Amino acid sequence: MFMAATIAAAFTVDDPIEALQIGLTEISKDCLFAEGVRWALEQSPTDYQEAFDLTWKRYAGMFNGSAITNALHVVMRLKIGNKDFTRTIGETVAISGDNDCTGATAGSILGAIIGKENIPKHWIRPFQGRMHIYLNQLPEYLEIEDVCRRLEALAHRFNLG
Repeated sequence: MFMAATIAAAFTVDDPIEALQIGLTEISKDCLFAEGVRWALEQSPTDYQEAFDLTWKRYAGMFNGSAITNALHVVMRLKIGNKDFTRTIGETVAISGDNDCTGATAGSILGAIIGKENIPKHWIRPFQGRMHIYLNQLPEYLEIEDVCRRLEALAHRFNLG
């Protein structure tokens, strides 16, 4: 719920920290997850190693792929990245944990904030406008713009946008 709310908010704000703070409003303020996110927002690491050290000093013994530590990885790397798309994803993936998910989540949040036109072309060009999928009875690749149009139509159908 937190990440979904944060990504949705990212389309409406100019700052990833603001999107994260909005995301916090959608979960219980007293839960361990929210406590961890608030803690991560208070930290000021300068690189992934410092963020890693801070995280594991506080959450020693917790599984490195847990929802909490993954969220902390995203939060601190969005701060470190300072709206630099490549740096944000690089710092997020470097921290370890469930780094394919954390990198994608940080990229989703920042991408929504900066907009498609501001994502460096080397992140987009290799996909050639398509996405690879693994769904039975569908083609192996779908056109990204077509998927976006279909999602937009569903949002309108269900009065979500």
